[in-house]
Amino acid sequence: MYRCLVLLPLLCFAPMSPTPAADAPGSPAPEVAKGYHQIKLNGHTFTLPVDFTIELAAGPPLADRPIVAALDEKGRLYVCDSSGSNEKVTEQVVKKPHRIMRLESTKGDGIYDKSTVYVANVMFPEGAMWLNGSLYVAAPPHIWKFTDTDGDGKADKEEIWFDGKTLTGCANDLHGPYLGPDGWIYWCKGAFAEQKYTVNGKPFVTKASHIFRARPDGSGLEPVMTGGMDNPVDVVFTPSGERIFSCTFLQHPANGKRDGLIHAVYGGVYGKEHAPVYDHPWTSPKLMEPMTHLGPAAPCGLHRYESDQFGKDYENNLFCCQFNLRKVSRHILVPSGSTFTTKDSDFVVSDQHDFHPTDVIEDADGSLLILDTGGWYKLCCPSSQLVKPDVKGAIYRVKKVGAHKERSKRKLEPMSRLYTIALNRDPKGLGEALDALRSDNLQTRRLAAEALGRMGSTKSIAAMLDALDNPKNDSALDHALTYALIEIADPTETAKGLLLKSPRIRRAALTALEQMPNSKLDSKHVLAELNSSDAALRETAWWIAGRHPQWGNQLASYFQVQLRIAEKLTPAQREELSLRLGKFADKNQAILLMLGDALKSSKNSATSTTVLKAMRASGLKEFPEEWVSGVYGAIASTDNGLNQEALALIRAVPMNKEQFQGVLHVAIDAIKDPLKDPYPRKKFLAIDAAAPPSFIEFDTNRCRRQMDWIHSKEADERSLAIEACTRGAWTSDGLVELTKVLKGLSPIDFPKLLPVFAKSTDEKVGLAFVEALNDPKVTPSVRAEVVKPILDKYPATVLTEAAKLYAKLAEARKGETAKLERLHKELPTGDIRRGQAIFNGAKAQCAACHKIGYVGGLVGPDLTKIGSIRTERDLLEAIVFPSASFVRSYEPVRVTTLDGRVLSGILKKDAPDEIVLTVAADKEERIARADVESIAPGTVSVMPDGFDKQVTPQELADLVAFLKACK
Repeated sequence: MYRCLVLLPLLCFAPMSPTPAADAPGSPAPEVAKGYHQIKLNGHTFTLPVDFTIELAAGPPLADRPIVAALDEKGRLYVCDSSGSNEKVTEQVVKKPHRIMRLESTKGDGIYDKSTVYVANVMFPEGAMWLNGSLYVAAPPHIWKFTDTDGDGKADKEEIWFDGKTLTGCANDLHGPYLGPDGWIYWCKGAFAEQKYTVNGKPFVTKASHIFRARPDGSGLEPVMTGGMDNPVDVVFTPSGERIFSCTFLQHPANGKRDGLIHAVYGGVYGKEHAPVYDHPWTSPKLMEPMTHLGPAAPCGLHRYESDQFGKDYENNLFCCQFNLRKVSRHILVPSGSTFTTKDSDFVVSDQHDFHPTDVIEDADGSLLILDTGGWYKLCCPSSQLVKPDVKGAIYRVKKVGAHKERSKRKLEPMSRLYTIALNRDPKGLGEALDALRSDNLQTRRLAAEALGRMGSTKSIAAMLDALDNPKNDSALDHALTYALIEIADPTETAKGLLLKSPRIRRAALTALEQMPNSKLDSKHVLAELNSSDAALRETAWWIAGRHPQWGNQLASYFQVQLRIAEKLTPAQREELSLRLGKFADKNQAILLMLGDALKSSKNSATSTTVLKAMRASGLKEFPEEWVSGVYGAIASTDNGLNQEALALIRAVPMNKEQFQGVLHVAIDAIKDPLKDPYPRKKFLAIDAAAPPSFIEFDTNRCRRQMDWIHSKEADERSLAIEACTRGAWTSDGLVELTKVLKGLSPIDFPKLLPVFAKSTDEKVGLAFVEALNDPKVTPSVRAEVVKPILDKYPATVLTEAAKLYAKLAEARKGETAKLERLHKELPTGDIRRGQAIFNGAKAQCAACHKIGYVGGLVGPDLTKIGSIRTERDLLEAIVFPSASFVRSYEPVRVTTLDGRVLSGILKKDAPDEIVLTVAADKEERIARADVESIAPGTVSVMPDGFDKQVTPQELADLVAFLKACK
């Protein structure tokens, strides 16, 4: 949402051996690291470097919940102060419940003692900047310009400086503004709502994240960075004009990584790969790398230190607020090639979990002001459902011990001349930029490439192609040169690079030509590089080929050769071949036919498996008739691995009833000899789970057999049996019988079976279903939000009984907070090692969805560092009440189809032709867009309720201890 408050709780869990945390049971108290000391202040114990001190600059009532702030030229501090409201942003934009305070230190001692309400009512403030006598504040969807024209300390003139026009649920559409050293105003677009602009006279439509800039009069608007991250937040600038920003979710959470700092190289595409970034030019098959990984920190306020007060070692250091981790970190910029790396350390850390720093700014005396917003924020930041508006924030001042008292003289370093040429697209700088392209300094060469690209002179293309042929180039410099070619957009001159010997030049030329809007790249140039000895060029050629499925006819012969030698390829090479084939099979008939022929004629398992995986990777919505006979052969095979691949294929690519009937006949014929197929039960479970909708009919007798399978000790058998139930047609008697199985289901399996009961509106089925839900063994796993859409279609008599159930559930929910506090109080001492075993075990199945380190599933959030950002109580709440709050990027949705099905899960893919929902650790649902009636935010986690009923109190304590140790 705003400058940091976009956080991540957890859902549940995944495995490796963690190092016991400092606060783990039985561990000694943590020691203060060398070079640091501790200061007790305002209820906190702050840890900071020994030669620094911290003091309270302001607190309530001057500023109750400070979010962001800006200083004017007289040293007055304008503080955007939250009311503590967590109302929906659509309500906040109307009510404008927050305020802006102007604080002054009348004694000149740095302690603020006077406050004035500068703006009484403002939408959620997400950035503040003082410029030329006015305060600019981002309050989505606008950047406001507030001015005090009569000098009474209150803004009497309010103007909209910028209108982004979008306001999503977390309001992370807009952050800023920030004044660049070039005099332009910068701001960040987050979220993924579509925005429309005119850039350089042309329409610019985007859903991606961006850093935008414009002149103070609003002219010249353009993007300088594109990203797939959820939330770019704060932007700072080096003296030469380089942009560095903080952001959340720069990648899908994994291996302890999630958020970070990025050096925003002009034209770069960063952040996680998903749909919003595909409409923008890429300069390589991969997204550009971040500068600094911070993990699940929720970084927000960022500042580059400008003064000399802290000493030479702190010159141009970055200071970053880490909302989740209760600290402000220090980052020393280190030039690395054409970009930077950082040396990272803690600067100020609090021991209090409700310390949430959101902004850090530099005062005129060189001290740093740190804004702690307190514990009020919950919206899109579900660290806990327990909102704490009473835990107010404060503003702290950090000083260097012994620093001189007079105001420091900030260095006014000139911006890079190349940066100025680039910014203004100055054609007079052509010669200077061409000379700089030959510099030994890679950063200089990168800026020269940016300038040449923005000037748009075709005279520079030959020089840039030549500059690409340098083994010292890093990825950022190669990007800048390639992006410059794309901007100049001269396909004739750029194509000359395809004829040169250097693979580096050919790679950039191919990429630039493919990304130019006015270019028609000849397939022969791409196909000629598919077997290049240069790995980077080969990867680029395949990446480009994958974007042109119409070239499949020309690739068919190549793939045929590769399949003939599949058994000689390594497993990794076969996987790569399957993925490449799958990309073309979806849209190219020649490849589709070739796969069918290859499977029919295959004589070895390696080739057949490669083909089956390629077919599955195609993502086709209907099963091609050309593949049927080959798949029948794989199902009839004595190779169990081949059987499983074929069954996985027909689950992924749905067959029609006639095709599926053939699968049944083949499977039945294949098990006439038990020695030929020793796994008939699991095979037929998998076949049932892949059946076309309503193909299998469940009457009472078949239901009883299915109920036995649902109670299987094998998790995969239970899952297949339940999936078959959801796909089949049911008699009313069968459904009544099926209600008996509910009380024996684990909380993991229970929600998977509920959609079956949406297949009926029969009164006796509805009454039996409600009765089963009222069973004391079942009720703890029931959520009204899940069962109500199912029961709403039943007759009035059922609805009457259902209303009683809802009342019962609502009453139980009222006691959730008390229950949580009781559990927390009574929780025994946990054991980390036992907790790890529970996490990895079949009983809890945590690792099926969650990853710790390099092991575990990807359905739920990564938990590698969960212990460093969540208290024991937070962890307990997320386990016991998983639907109380949701992790960003893991929010559930509810999809209603035209045939009445209601599906809940995490949106994995949202494309024009289909959506894909992850509904369980082992199950995805693909729904054609044409079959979707509605999509709405869900209220129920994929992680089931009732976990505390599935484990003992000691096991629960052990699991919490293990997660708390994951840091």
